[in-house]
Amino acid sequence: MSSGFGEFIDIWSGYEEYVNSVKEQLNITGDIGLSDLDKKVWIIDRLFGRNTNATDIENNFETQMKEFENTSVISETSSNVTIAFQEEYYNNYFKKELLDRYEGAFALQAFYKFDGAHYDVNRAKYVVDDLEVFNTSAVTYLNSTDNSLEDKLYLANNSIKNIELMRVA
Repeated sequence: MSSGFGEFIDIWSGYEEYVNSVKEQLNITGDIGLSDLDKKVWIIDRLFGRNTNATDIENNFETQMKEFENTSVISETSSNVTIAFQEEYYNNYFKKELLDRYEGAFALQAFYKFDGAHYDVNRAKYVVDDLEVFNTSAVTYLNSTDNSLEDKLYLANNSIKNIELMRVA
């Protein structure tokens, strides 16, 4: 899961749907998309319910793509919106706050399903309803010989470390 979580975020955030809608609207075939940094900032804005830069990024991208309307010659990303974000912003927010947090919460919900906790879609948080029950469930999982060492290490590395980002109800 870890190697493909970025692609999952592309779909879940609406990025893939957005790019496909631009391609369809302008009748463009080929591999188009936002620049890497624009894409990261667009996803952050959309998933955190912000509109700090997403609209400007979209407007610039769509204006640039109109030059290629009804073509099939595009083979690389084309948006070069100049914005004030740097890699540090990506590392601090996109990677830590978004990918790590949601991958951890997704794994807890989809693969581990511990008692005493659930993912609250309305609050976009993994909620621990009963900390004692949750802790007992997690310890039981970790102590079980039925679970592989790889699964336990994944849990510790990608899910448990993100507990501080979760809320206890």
